[in-house]
Amino acid sequence: MRTQLMAVAALAGGLSAAVGVSACGSSSSSDKGASSAVVSAPTTTTAPVTPPKPATIKVKVGGTTATIRLSKLGFSYCRANPRTCAAITSSQLKLLTTNQRNAVKAARKQVAAEEAAANQPAPAPAPAPQPAPAPAPPPSTGGGGGTTTG
Repeated sequence: MRTQLMAVAALAGGLSAAVGVSACGSSSSSDKGASSAVVSAPTTTTAPVTPPKPATIKVKVGGTTATIRLSKLGFSYCRANPRTCAAITSSQLKLLTTNQRNAVKAARKQVAAEEAAANQPAPAPAPAPQPAPAPAPPPSTGGGGGTTTG
């Protein structure tokens, strides 16, 4: 623990500050106070300022720009608007929560499945059933087969 504090002090204030902290050994309570003062200085200066998360994102779907409110984006939105969700770019995914990313992934699968089904050739129509053959005429039982005069 002490070596970690000294390493932090060395990085923050230089080597001379670390030697000064380790050299003052009057008591453990004063040593802790000196260490905490040195450690608190770098944490306040190294805190990165993150820009606020946007409330909406814009995506291009089929040549038109659509604006999506991030608070509305989820599985129900992506089921209703799968092409809009699938159009979210990978650079915009970092703005989404894990659940929203999963909804976008499911929408992309749904759109891919729809496109695959649309690209398949139409099934060949079933051949028309052949009409039933006409019944054969009954055989004739006449004795001469010709014409009769009367």
